[in-house]
Amino acid sequence: MRGIYHLGLELKTNEKGDGGWQSSSAINTAVTQVLRGSSGLIDHFHNKIRQIDHASFKTNFANKAVTFVPAIFTTAQIWITDADIGSTDLNS
Repeated sequence: MRGIYHLGLELKTNEKGDGGWQSSSAINTAVTQVLRGSSGLIDHFHNKIRQIDHASFKTNFANKAVTFVPAIFTTAQIWITDADIGSTDLNS
C-alpha cells in the first residue's frame, strides 16, 4: 500500500486537451469546486434539520453521525514518487 501524498503539481504540455490555456491551476480549481459543493450540501442539510420536528428527529436520529468526504475524480495520468523531497538541498 502506498502512502498519502500532499503535494500536487501539474505538468502541462502544448498538446491538445492539456489545458495550457487555463490561467489557474486545474488542481486548485477542482479543490475549490469540491469544497464549495460540500459546504453547500452541509448547509442544505443543516437548514433542513432546523425545519423539521426536533422531538421526532431526536427520537429517530439520536447519536447518529454523518461524515462528508469531498472527492475529486480525474482521467488525468497520475505520477508519483517515493523520493524524499524534504531531504533536498535547496541551494543546488
